[in-house]
Amino acid sequence: MELYGEVWDRALAEPSVTHADLNAKARLCLQDYLSHTFPFKDPAQNRAPDGLESMVITVLREVIKLCA
Repeated sequence: MELYGEVWDRALAEPSVTHADLNAKARLCLQDYLSHTFPFKDPAQNRAPDGLESMVITVLREVIKLCA
């Protein structure tokens, strides 16, 4: 977890220079967002996403796809 925190701090501190940088940041952000928003492995235990959550997830997935 210490390394995860260091990666997160670096991603915040250093601006993206390439599409690969932006892709990596979007993947990191999406993974973190999903794990906190929908913490249960069983989807039935997680609540349905609201409009804002759906938009955040959609935008991050589009950024990842565009920068791949």
